[in-house]
Amino acid sequence: MIIFGWPVRSKDIGPAFYVECPNCRNGVMFWLVKQRRWFSIYFIPLLPLSFKHHYLLCEVCELSVEIKNEDVMLAKKAVDEMDRLEGGEITEDECMDTLVDLAAETTVFGGEPV
Repeated sequence: MIIFGWPVRSKDIGPAFYVECPNCRNGVMFWLVKQRRWFSIYFIPLLPLSFKHHYLLCEVCELSVEIKNEDVMLAKKAVDEMDRLEGGEITEDECMDTLVDLAAETTVFGGEPV
């Protein structure tokens, strides 16, 4: 008996934008998540079956919004800023200023940071 499938594997990249969620109306951090479907045998992923898809995920209501191209690049920059904040390289005010600017540039939130 051969066990095979094509599960979706997700990878949490990190926190990206602190904005008001359009679904639950909470001021929350949206997390950048990467997903890809794989062909697997005996639960071991062998071949990717689809391209990478990037999503922003609300940490409260779990609303997911697919993002592409420029929005993915902006979200990755926001994740890098959060990493710099955690590493002590920048202050919280500097980080929030950058995150507000990046969120305003995205087509997802339309410049509505909290």
